[in-house]
Amino acid sequence: MPLSAQAPPVSTLPQNKNAVLEIYDGIYCTYCPQGHQIAEEIFNDAPNDVVLISIHSGQYASPDLGDPDFRTEFGAALAGQTGLTGYPAGTVNRHVFPGLQQGLPGNTAMNRTFWENAVNQTLAQPAAVNLAASATIDVAAGLLTVNLEFYYTASSGLPTNFLHVALLQNHIAGPQIGGASGDFYDHNHVLRHLLTGQWGQAIGTTTAGYFEGRQYTYALPADIRDIPLDVANLEVAVFISEGHQEILNGISVSPDYIMPHAVNAGLLCVKSDPVVCNSELSPSLRIRNEGSSVLNSLQLSYQVNQGPVQQYNWYGSLETYEWAEITLPSVTFAPAAADNLIRIFSTSPNGTSDEWPANDTTEVIFHNAPVCNTMTIKVELKTDAYGYETYWELIDDQGVVYDYGGNGSVAANGGGAQTALPSDPGAYGNHQFISRYIDVPAEGCYYLRLLDDYGDGMCCDYGNGYYRIKNAQGIHLVSGGSFTTEYYEPVIVQEVLVAAAEVSAGAPDAVIYPNPVGQGAVLFCEVSLPEAQQVTVSIFDVSGRNMGQTAIYHLPAGKSDIRLSTTHLTEGAYQLWLTSDSGHFGKVFVVSR
Repeated sequence: MPLSAQAPPVSTLPQNKNAVLEIYDGIYCTYCPQGHQIAEEIFNDAPNDVVLISIHSGQYASPDLGDPDFRTEFGAALAGQTGLTGYPAGTVNRHVFPGLQQGLPGNTAMNRTFWENAVNQTLAQPAAVNLAASATIDVAAGLLTVNLEFYYTASSGLPTNFLHVALLQNHIAGPQIGGASGDFYDHNHVLRHLLTGQWGQAIGTTTAGYFEGRQYTYALPADIRDIPLDVANLEVAVFISEGHQEILNGISVSPDYIMPHAVNAGLLCVKSDPVVCNSELSPSLRIRNEGSSVLNSLQLSYQVNQGPVQQYNWYGSLETYEWAEITLPSVTFAPAAADNLIRIFSTSPNGTSDEWPANDTTEVIFHNAPVCNTMTIKVELKTDAYGYETYWELIDDQGVVYDYGGNGSVAANGGGAQTALPSDPGAYGNHQFISRYIDVPAEGCYYLRLLDDYGDGMCCDYGNGYYRIKNAQGIHLVSGGSFTTEYYEPVIVQEVLVAAAEVSAGAPDAVIYPNPVGQGAVLFCEVSLPEAQQVTVSIFDVSGRNMGQTAIYHLPAGKSDIRLSTTHLTEGAYQLWLTSDSGHFGKVFVVSR
């Protein structure tokens, strides 16, 4: 197509080559994260001269049920022309570097340890052709437009060359073996589509002094292979090759955007610990400017369960599709019966109305930690097939360690280093079972902290390892084993159900009736206080499990009546637990038919 007026001018002066590093990888490739790190370091050393393209292909990219498919229809043929014999593999300008190749002489694929050498050689060579390009995305129309120019400063060795336009995507969250990030590994420069087809479009004149401009358009689908195509994180690579191999030069550009709205602040997500140990929370969220105007201010409102709505005003400066991470002031909340819910909604971007309010709300569910009703915590572990990778410790919320076990080297480096050995001090054996009774000095929050050297937890790719937390009587509280490098499992120690009634000095006085109470009937609690104060009321079963009926009351001095529903309680014994700043009160009651 004719060149658009938006095309940038291409230089007619001789220049050196840029390096196009194509990385062949997959989500099940153990050493691919190391390859990604090497590639990013190469890019960061020369960001204007290096183009990265991540091509998911081969056996390590074929997804299991439920995992994402990052492959394309082009990957198999691209990998096939490299001669690769292992993953990750990389080619630099699809050039043969004798002595650096994987497999047979003449192959272009190289191991990750040789990529930097090949890139440095390439950047020192003169380029036969220069490139310039721009990309624009009309967000409302879902249309990508690429304008480009090329100019030959020297004649190519072949009469026909080929032009390639590749669509790449950054910041795709997904699994990655060896990535130590679970399902949230950050995949970048991922090849999503080739606008010019498998092997590019022909350039019929390749002699010195030849100039040409072209324009390409592509209707962006909502997703490719069920992976959303996020327009905010797209990138375009343009390069020219002599045939299927030997890339003469290449560049990459980030698109400009034509936005449907001038003022549009989007809430991308809210983050919270999935399990919390107390009734105080500091949620964080990510906001993004999805309008054409710079976003300078935003009013945020947030609420936990049905508690009071909190307000927070954000100020900053975000260009189109730039984002910011915000940690909101902590809020005290009353735990819900089952799941807790954080809701966040935004208003008044730049002090005016949001033109697209559909993305102004977000929410996330989190859970209450289990309750251990004894001052002794029982910890059980079973290692996987690589027991020497595991380290654990029981700590409080100040980081004080009460017991620990496993590989001391993993403890020292914080996990994920992939340097542990079976001979390290304290290292466990494979499929070893460990059981400890750990006394703690006071009620409160405690955490089982787990580290894994490899970054794949204790379960389930290499054996069904696990951890379990129980009370002193062996009653199960929580268990797991699937994590990455580091994980904290919280538990609340609250010594309840030790007697039919327990009262500490200064505790609120209370009378509960009727006792026994009929299932589904109302249990009355008459509380007497010497002065106005906050009282937390909770119900636990005989194992110390919080039944979810926890509420915070602001009561005046004197007598107050609290009505408690028993509709969610089955037949059996329970303890009602009242806690205030001055003490605690516990009493057993029975639910009968």
